[in-house]
Amino acid sequence: MVAQEGDGRNKKITVILTAEASARLTKVADKADRSRVEEAALRLHDHLRRVPEINGDYYEITTL
Repeated sequence: MVAQEGDGRNKKITVILTAEASARLTKVADKADRSRVEEAALRLHDHLRRVPEINGDYYEITTL
């Protein structure tokens, strides 16, 4: 059965990172003694809570 939106189950996604973003994710995850997946999930949840939407040009966001 394919999970439907709002059914309460966790979902997996694939994220493409720049080499620099990947290195930074590894560094902060190691420092916090978390896996890269845990660190990415925590940071994504935090960001979505703090920034409900992004409008306009987002080039600066994707160039760490």
